[in-house]
Amino acid sequence: MKKYRFTVVTPCYNSEKFIKRVFDSLKKQTFKNFEWYVINDASTDKTSHEIKKFSETVDFPVIFHDLEKNQGLYNNINQAISDANGEFFILYGHDDEISKDALETFDSLFTKYNSPNIGSIYALAKDQTGKLVGKKYPKDEFISNYWVQFFDLGNEAEKFQCWKTDYLREFYPLPTKKPNGQSSSWLWGKFGMKYQSIFINKVLRTYYTNVETSITATSNRESNPNMTFNYHVTWVNEFQYHIKNKKRRYRGVGACVSHGILSGKSIWQILPKIEKNSNKLICLLFYPIAIYYNKRNK
Repeated sequence: MKKYRFTVVTPCYNSEKFIKRVFDSLKKQTFKNFEWYVINDASTDKTSHEIKKFSETVDFPVIFHDLEKNQGLYNNINQAISDANGEFFILYGHDDEISKDALETFDSLFTKYNSPNIGSIYALAKDQTGKLVGKKYPKDEFISNYWVQFFDLGNEAEKFQCWKTDYLREFYPLPTKKPNGQSSSWLWGKFGMKYQSIFINKVLRTYYTNVETSITATSNRESNPNMTFNYHVTWVNEFQYHIKNKKRRYRGVGACVSHGILSGKSIWQILPKIEKNSNKLICLLFYPIAIYYNKRNK
C-alpha cells in the first residue's frame, strides 16, 4: 500500500517568479491525499527561498530536494519516480496552474476504471489566454492508446497526465547518461506500448507559453540534439510500428536523420543505429532533405 494517493512532482529551475502558481493550485485542491515532491535543480535565483517559505504554511506534506549541482530535468524525473510515495504520479510543470478539481478528477477516473490494463489518464490543457492547446479528443471520456491518440490522430499538443507509479517503474530509469541519453518522450512511449489510457475532454491544466509569464518559452536546458536523435532511433526501430499513420511514421524517420546531423553525425554514423535495411534506405533518401531543412532553419 502506498502512503498517498498521488505524488505531485515539480522539478524547478530558476522558478522564483512562477512557482507560486503551483503552490496556490495545490492549496486549492479539493482532493487532499497527496504529497508534493519538489526538486530545486540548483537554481541561481530565489527559488529555494520561495519553496521553503511556502512549505511553512501548507497543510499537505512537502518533500523538498534542494540540489547544489544541476542534475537536469530527466535525472529529476528519475529521482522522483524512485522516491514517490504516491499510488499515482503527476508531473506538474514549475510554471503551470491546474484546476482545483484536477486530483479529484483523476482519483474518480482511476476508481471508475479499475483495470490492470489501464495505466494513465490524459486530460486537456489551455494556454494562459484560455485557448485550448491542441484539439479535443473524439469522445468526452473513453479508453484508448497513447500512440493512436497522439500520433495516428495527430493530437501531439500539451496535455495533463497522471500515471500509475508502479507501472512507470517498470521502465525506470529513463536513460540520461551521455551519449545514450533519451528524452522523456522515450519513457511515455515505452509506457504507451504496454498500457491503455483514459482520455477525457476536460481542461485541467493551464500551460503558460508567453515569454512574459513563463519559463517554458525561454528555457533551453532540455535542448540536446543527440538526446533527441536517440529518441528517434528508438522511433525508427520500435515506436513507429505502433501507429498506422504512414506520413507521421516517415516524419519520425526524417527527424532521426535531421537530429543526427544536428548532433554532428554523418550518414555513415547514423545508419549503423538503424536495424532494418528498409529503414536504412529511407534514411538515405531523407539525408539530402534533412541537410536542406537544417540549413534553412538554422
